[in-house]
Amino acid sequence: MYKRTDRFKRNQDAKPMYASRDPQKRELRFWETKHGHVNEVAGRRIYRGACEVCDDVVLEVRDVSSEEFRGKGNAGWRGRWPALCDGCRERRREESLQRRSAAKRKADRERIADKREMARDEAESNADGRPSWSEAQAADEAADRAKWAQEDREAASRYRQRRGMRSPYDRV
Repeated sequence: MYKRTDRFKRNQDAKPMYASRDPQKRELRFWETKHGHVNEVAGRRIYRGACEVCDDVVLEVRDVSSEEFRGKGNAGWRGRWPALCDGCRERRREESLQRRSAAKRKADRERIADKREMARDEAESNADGRPSWSEAQAADEAADRAKWAQEDREAASRYRQRRGMRSPYDRV
């Protein structure tokens, strides 16, 4: 059984805090990253690198003095260091917003065009004077809508009972 082995007991022993992650120590650690290098001293990591786009300086400081960074296996916040400077990051974000808004406008235009085409096709099919939507189909849809509304009310009631709070489906 693994829990009775010496290896398991060694892993469960108290783990000493890394000296470089102790905010009182002044020992300097440093390492290279893909686009720059990191210095760690006095509970802070300072990244200095070059922007991928314009070769401008990228500087980021992160605090690593909290409890989550202490001890073996507690590396704390993990994430990439920035590859772009603030100006390039802002430009990329603006371009992305413009692309998304343009795509949304295009989708809206296509949806409106599809509705117009469907209305035109409906008008052409109704040109002979017969309704394309029978009363039986309309009654079936009305019954379905009533059933769905009842299911929504029941779900809201269950939600209120579970949470003891108002549901977005409640009537005001």
